[in-house]
Amino acid sequence: MFNVKVSENTEFGIPQELGASYQSTMVNVVNTIIGAGILSIPSTIHSTGIIGSFLFLFGSLLISLLGGFYLIVAAAYTKRDSFGEIAYALYGPTVKLLANLTVIIYEMGVSTAYFVILFDQVGDLLQAWNIADATFVYENKWWIMYLVTLFLSVPLLSIRSLDNLKYTSFGAVICIALFVFISIYLGIAQLVDQPLEYNYWPIDLKNVAASIAVLSSALCFHSNVPKLVYELRLPKKSKYTSKISKMFKIGTRAAIACTLLYYIVGVFSYIAFGKDIAGNLLTNFQQKQVWYLSIVKFAYALVILFSNPVVAYLSVVTIDRYLFTSERTYLRRLAESLVWCTVVWFLAIMVPQLDVVFSFTGSTGGILLIYVLPSLYYLAVVKRLRKRNDAKSLAFVGPGWLVPGAYILIGFSILLGIVSTVSRILLLLESCFFCLKRLPPLPITTVRARVTKQSV
Repeated sequence: MFNVKVSENTEFGIPQELGASYQSTMVNVVNTIIGAGILSIPSTIHSTGIIGSFLFLFGSLLISLLGGFYLIVAAAYTKRDSFGEIAYALYGPTVKLLANLTVIIYEMGVSTAYFVILFDQVGDLLQAWNIADATFVYENKWWIMYLVTLFLSVPLLSIRSLDNLKYTSFGAVICIALFVFISIYLGIAQLVDQPLEYNYWPIDLKNVAASIAVLSSALCFHSNVPKLVYELRLPKKSKYTSKISKMFKIGTRAAIACTLLYYIVGVFSYIAFGKDIAGNLLTNFQQKQVWYLSIVKFAYALVILFSNPVVAYLSVVTIDRYLFTSERTYLRRLAESLVWCTVVWFLAIMVPQLDVVFSFTGSTGGILLIYVLPSLYYLAVVKRLRKRNDAKSLAFVGPGWLVPGAYILIGFSILLGIVSTVSRILLLLESCFFCLKRLPPLPITTVRARVTKQSV
């Protein structure tokens, strides 16, 4: 879409013989996008409807790719490997701090959602494999899950380079493929047996606004774009004229593939469970008690285990750079991973509702990370290139309409974030009031007895 053929060698077309390949970068992008978000998509399809959700997903894809292109241009121009470093190069230390905080908050929210899923699957598998009963798992969940965190999550997160995570990412993609096939099977089986009632269009505005935040963050690969661009290989004889064209093609293909997967899994899962679809799709699988339930849970536990390092890597590296100036040693990487995973473990124990975590993460940090900051970066790059009248480099940053498009995206996304956050808060308050109404009233005789006893 924005691939401009320019024969002259510019700052955007400097070759890089060593680095990550097209294939490994593609796998990492897919794994960054798809992760745990696929579990909350079916409930958003219930809220927005089968047809409505397709339109919202398609719209989310377009603006996600627009934000992705803005960010790729900024990463290629500054040659920096993190949100904060790009912000520092273009705007200075204040925006750098804001960018780093945004990344950390967003990735901590996503990591928390991942841990919520991982802990649920581990607890269910311990019961399914007769290792422990439900009472034991419930009463000892905090330390059982910390052992999982300590011996599985921490070592994976301490890997040196993002490119090295391509092996875990490939395993996650295989597990997701299994999940897709099972969702399709359940949906078709329900249609053949007895079709349920389905929504084709949105239920109401509050549910739509809350769902849009989930759909927007569901297509986020932006947190890792600076590092991926930095590590991406660009040989002298490459068919790509710059890292911009190569990375944008990777991001576009990965995002389109993930959008299709989201819609397929979401629609068929919604067809399978109808209005009873839960905020976490695995909850429905648990209720159905199919014979392959343990396989699904084990596969998705692996997906989360392999996806979390890709998501949290940038935040851990960012924190390290604030604390140290020397190269990260293995022991330091291990210690930082331990601290990060411990904090996320605590949050996952305290806030176990998956859809709530995803909704607030998407409407706050996700909006800034996917739309606002990339647009600001892009505007700064274009301003610098125009100031020095660099026509060759300007040819790489796309057509002129992208500049007003960046301003529109900033305003639209901030408004969307505010509306989505307020809508989610209202929905939570409604559910709280509903639960309070269902509580049985305290008998008057009991109250009188207590008053009499106290007076005596």
